[in-house]
Amino acid sequence: MPVTLQKRKEHCKLGVFYSNSRIKQGKSRNVDTFNCKNYYYSKLFEEGEIIMKSDFTIAVHSLVYLAYLPDHMASSDVIARSVCTNSARIRKIMSDLRNHGFVKTKEGVGGGYLLDRDPQEVTLADIYRIVSKGTLKPNWCTGDPEDKCLVSSKTQVVMDQIFHDAEEYLEKYYEKMTIQMVLRKIKQCESD
Repeated sequence: MPVTLQKRKEHCKLGVFYSNSRIKQGKSRNVDTFNCKNYYYSKLFEEGEIIMKSDFTIAVHSLVYLAYLPDHMASSDVIARSVCTNSARIRKIMSDLRNHGFVKTKEGVGGGYLLDRDPQEVTLADIYRIVSKGTLKPNWCTGDPEDKCLVSSKTQVVMDQIFHDAEEYLEKYYEKMTIQMVLRKIKQCESD
């Protein structure tokens, strides 16, 4: 079910994140702990909508935003407005990026974040490894390794390998893209 731009703006304020025009919400795999705000969210969950962690998208968005404003400090509040999330979430992700040398910070009045690497050299794989490595594989897998049923006992092993291989493939794909390339694609959208 496609989501209209108006709905996206409304949901943005609630901390709902999007990918491919479908609602995605992070972390929970259990409908009881999903804490759905309304029937729409729980319906998407029941229909098997993929739930994915949004830290990677937030980190990329934040770095692209800083690349868009070179040599300008951006506070967590300013970045949070651009990302459509809260500033505490930005500070957590930016802390990881700072610890790995991607951004530098200045505290106090007029402080914020500044990109500390050339955006042409920062790959999406670099960012993925910091904030999202291992999140492609679900926290839960079907089957029981102790079961006598071949399918039940071996599905987890096979799926673990599939997710491992998929993550390697994804990292190789991300290795070909830089923060500068993402910014260039965004600027092309402006002219379209």
